[in-house]
Amino acid sequence: MINAGSSIKVIGNGPGGRGWRIGVEDPRRVGRILGLIVLYSGEAVVRRPIIIGFFIKDEHRYSHIIDPRTGWPSAGKMALVTVITKDAATADIITKALFLNDLDWSLAFLKKQDLRAVFIEN
Repeated sequence: MINAGSSIKVIGNGPGGRGWRIGVEDPRRVGRILGLIVLYSGEAVVRRPIIIGFFIKDEHRYSHIIDPRTGWPSAGKMALVTVITKDAATADIITKALFLNDLDWSLAFLKKQDLRAVFIEN
């Protein structure tokens, strides 16, 4: 398992061949695990929580992710987006796209691409 902060890539099927169990942390409460994702050999997961890389101005939270449609920081529709793919770089790009769009668009995109993801809405 290679853990690069918000990105994890696994090789092999983990202890006992049952997959690597990765905790999904509550984006609002550090250390609280909401659920588990199981990764198998060659899979990667990228986690994009809103609590990392934001600032507050005039009581409004702005994300570190810039919406290319507006040129402004994301309004933060999601508190957390986690994507599972074979490639961490691809997962990183997809998490940002899902983070910027609504849940219906995101679910349709995931179904079309045959991808798995975890969402926690704001």
